[in-house]
Amino acid sequence: MTHIPFYPTIWQSVPYGAYKPNQAQLNASLPKKELVLVNKRLVEKGVSEMTFNVTGLSAIDENGNQHLIAEFKSESVNLKGMHTGLYTKTKEGLNLEEGQYKAIRWHFDTQEPLSFVYNTKAEATFADVEYLDFEIVNGLTTKAGETYDATFRFDLVPFITINYLNVFKGFFNRQSGFTKALSRSFGSF
Repeated sequence: MTHIPFYPTIWQSVPYGAYKPNQAQLNASLPKKELVLVNKRLVEKGVSEMTFNVTGLSAIDENGNQHLIAEFKSESVNLKGMHTGLYTKTKEGLNLEEGQYKAIRWHFDTQEPLSFVYNTKAEATFADVEYLDFEIVNGLTTKAGETYDATFRFDLVPFITINYLNVFKGFFNRQSGFTKALSRSFGSF
């Protein structure tokens, strides 16, 4: 009697399988915009990571007017800098009025604190922060009626790794000191 393996998942249909290619085609047709966002105060303080609950996202134009991009129901977001290779993408197209934009404003849930991780791995939390503005490097220019697929990359400070390397450096310095003492113990011939 032969043994025939049976794999029932081969014949199962994938839910929403037909939806995926259409969504990929839609996103492929949108022009891409990569935005590098920087907040000078965070860079000066040495912030490497941020965790917060976002309630909205808006763009600030050259005149200082605020244009709403999206509103959320307090979604938790963990932002890391470009040095990690991570970024945030819009689910839907970024549809803004024609003009020049200089910053993206992140609106926060004031009932939940913001959490910062500094480049020294120290952590801090701040409460009652309503929003934080990130400047768009080189600005953003939009055309009338055009929708963009936006990628947000954050210019934050990388973690300091020299403190961890000093342990190894000290180990090798001790080793070289030991060999010098060993060579001096033989005396001169």
